[in-house]
Amino acid sequence: MTPRYRIKFGVIDDSDCACNVVFDKEAKQVLGKSCVEILDPLLLKGNLLDTPTLLLNLIDKIFLFIVEVHIYDNPHFSPSYKVKKMTDNVRLSSESEDSKVEGNTSTCKKIKIEKET
Repeated sequence: MTPRYRIKFGVIDDSDCACNVVFDKEAKQVLGKSCVEILDPLLLKGNLLDTPTLLLNLIDKIFLFIVEVHIYDNPHFSPSYKVKKMTDNVRLSSESEDSKVEGNTSTCKKIKIEKET
């Protein structure tokens, strides 16, 4: 059996915050490693509480997330959004900022990942 992991990014901008879920394909595209490659070393050490350096290096960087949103998401829980596409390409982020994506209810926002205080 192949282990499957996900990485949850807590992101915030001037309008709101969200939890975005990244799976292997998107992690590999932007981070250069899959979730398994990032998280397996922690599992082997037996300490899943440490944050991998690769993820710590994302703090204060700007990313564009295109997410999948379901209207039926339960409002009683903190919603998580599946990341369909993620890029750190600054040019694409600037062009997409505050633009409409796929319909009238989706917007594209430039997100900066910051260290939690």
